[in-house]
Amino acid sequence: MGQRLLDISVQEARRAGILKSKKIKVALDTTPVFGRGALKDTYNLVADGIKAVAGELARASGERPQEWAARHDLSRYWRGSVKGQADIDWSQEKERRAFLGALVADVNRVLVFADRALAQMSPEDPQARAIRQASDLLRQLVEQDVDRSAQEPRLKEGVARDRVLSVTDPEMRHGHKSASRRFDGYKLALAVEPVSQIITALKTLPANAPDSRDALDLVKASENTTGAPVEKAIGDCAYGDGATRCAFARENRTLVAKLPSPPRDEPCHKACFHIDLVNGRVTCPAGHTTTDFDYVTPRKAAGAIGPRPAVKRFRFPAELCGACPLASRCLQEKNKQGGRVVTLHPQEHLLQEARAYQKTEAFRQDQLDRQTVEHRIARLCQLGIRQSRYFGRAKTELQCVLTAVVANLTRILGVLSRQAQSSMAAANRLLTLFLQALLRILCPDHPVWFLPSLRGPSLSLIGR
Repeated sequence: MGQRLLDISVQEARRAGILKSKKIKVALDTTPVFGRGALKDTYNLVADGIKAVAGELARASGERPQEWAARHDLSRYWRGSVKGQADIDWSQEKERRAFLGALVADVNRVLVFADRALAQMSPEDPQARAIRQASDLLRQLVEQDVDRSAQEPRLKEGVARDRVLSVTDPEMRHGHKSASRRFDGYKLALAVEPVSQIITALKTLPANAPDSRDALDLVKASENTTGAPVEKAIGDCAYGDGATRCAFARENRTLVAKLPSPPRDEPCHKACFHIDLVNGRVTCPAGHTTTDFDYVTPRKAAGAIGPRPAVKRFRFPAELCGACPLASRCLQEKNKQGGRVVTLHPQEHLLQEARAYQKTEAFRQDQLDRQTVEHRIARLCQLGIRQSRYFGRAKTELQCVLTAVVANLTRILGVLSRQAQSSMAAANRLLTLFLQALLRILCPDHPVWFLPSLRGPSLSLIGR
């Protein structure tokens, strides 16, 4: 439903002459959206899961949750933090394990109650679905954080992949914008048309998803919204991985994304070698060439789907590298006794094309165009996009869409106000269209066919 509003704002930009190209570019980027769900440690997180299952079982039996819990000796989960209630010495591992064991015992009991209730209910019963979802969530909470393979349960070392952070918002995830900046919630991925600075498409992703996820879907959504083909998509280094480039290449689409610079502590990085894919040979910085290669299957990257294709691995002779003046800088410690090895990327030809394009003036212009998406992200943050006001990814995405619509409308008004003609009529039209569309969404059974044009103060309403 929110997509209808975004479509209206983009169509209005085209009607006003702000978005007028027959072919467009789009700039892609992501930004964190902090989740609204309560974040708790493992003990209280599991306790919340027990409470959620018990609450659904109480509703199924027509009781108040506290009454049901009292009958089954689970009242302590309604008295605040179970960890705060625990009268133990937290510095003693034995006492911590005993407390965790009691918690796991309650998990097992409440799951038995849930299984018995489900056996007596129809699978299509809405209450049965609610009990099943709460039970599955509780099992996941225990599985991700508790090791039950030993005689006594203990907390697992490290953080489980795709870990659930909150019972109130189970879709929240840990995310990183950099190695030192962690956040909890979601990622907002968006596409912006650089010339008009109109947001053409957006999508809310899990916080632990790669930035490049669904990049191609954003491009296609931009085409559907604007009615114009996208001739080029521009992203930062996060969109420059081989898999994303390959996905765009398969559909004959152009993706511009900067390749990361070689590490400073690796003066003879692979990028310094001349790789001739046509003739099957590699030349090192010292001018030596090798045609000796074999095929290897690279290790599967985290989150990758399907088998990885075998790639060429070129080897330089050990005696040649040993006599080379660059050996101390070129050979890694594990290869000191052998020659230099250069392993090609599965999409090496696409990376070579990207590296050559980075040296052109057109690439520098693309990087200037890419900055517009950062400006739009800053505008969305001014409008309150950084913190989600709702639980769940669907409602968070609706908040993002509505905020993007406001950003688009204010952008259109800003351009019109700088033109010679009066923008009051256009302002009234934009606000009227927005309110009509919003009322159609909120009141689908009572469509609004007419809304009187608003006067003067409507401009400040759009700004807010």
